[in-house]
Amino acid sequence: GETVEDDEIEQILASEFQGDEEEGDVAQDAEDAETAKGRIGEMIEQQANDAKDKIEGVKKVIQQEYIPFAHVNASDKPRFVRNRIMKKIERFTTLRKNLFERVYPIKAQLAQKLIDAGYLHYSKFGKFCPVS
Repeated sequence: GETVEDDEIEQILASEFQGDEEEGDVAQDAEDAETAKGRIGEMIEQQANDAKDKIEGVKKVIQQEYIPFAHVNASDKPRFVRNRIMKKIERFTTLRKNLFERVYPIKAQLAQKLIDAGYLHYSKFGKFCPVS
């Protein structure tokens, strides 16, 4: 029984002394934390720059295709942002040039018949479109 207790005591002492050695490592980890902060900051900055580049690419494509877009400040409360967005898209959803202009959903077969019959004209985006 005494050897078992001695082994347990040695394990406890080893774990306590191991804890003292780890405290010395904490100082090294603190130094590494500063370099880690710098590295993480660089990674975040790189990701932000990549996102900006992607957004600029999308804007160029949108402008080439004559698709309208709008800038909305999204730093306020969600309901204010929603109202701003609704005001920006209102002209595309409710207001039309002609009061008698209506939009009707058509089936794929009817759209194909219109295309086959030559019912094509330019849409407002400058592309051929069978339906206005």
